[in-house]
Amino acid sequence: MKKGFLLFVMAMMSIASFGQENRMQYYGGKVEDVSSPQQAKASTRATEGDEVPWGYNLQDKVSGYEIGRNAIGEYSAAIFVPGDGILKGAKVSSVAVPSTIDGMRNVKVWIRESLVGEDVATAEIPSIDKRTYAKATLSQEYEIPEKGFYVGYTFNSPETYPILFSGEDNVEACWLKCPGEDWMDLYGYGYGSVSIQLYVTGKEFPENN
Repeated sequence: MKKGFLLFVMAMMSIASFGQENRMQYYGGKVEDVSSPQQAKASTRATEGDEVPWGYNLQDKVSGYEIGRNAIGEYSAAIFVPGDGILKGAKVSSVAVPSTIDGMRNVKVWIRESLVGEDVATAEIPSIDKRTYAKATLSQEYEIPEKGFYVGYTFNSPETYPILFSGEDNVEACWLKCPGEDWMDLYGYGYGSVSIQLYVTGKEFPENN
């Protein structure tokens, strides 16, 4: 017990030494074993009709950080999805997002060409159980443009640290918008990337890619 507490204190001191107070304001706590949704098999070559998961965090169990601004209200989180690599020519059919809190309801999943632009595709999730993902099917498949796009979700949180970050930091994959504030890029803070999973279809993907 004492050893675990010591490690936690050391981790907090390490974070504080990099970014002073501003970084600490975003830290909520670390969580373990958030179950991911059932995923399409990707161990064999995926045919054009398959729905294949894509994201920065595809583990069966996801651990990470609960991030927020010590405030309740409307939160948004997003990642940028490149369109000129493995996803070129594919379409987004569904999006899955996680909950680390109780009372996560009326979640809007959206796709935008720019982070502060208009929604070009949306889906609604009535509620998400704590420590699970919920998968929303878009009303119409979104064809991925070569220039890429942003995918994110928005909801009113009854808790102060509701957004899950996990894995490693990735450029343009750490966007967070807290109540009453502008978008903030948390790349380089060491929390990882926003946990969002896309499901894509419309092309044949190589084995184990």
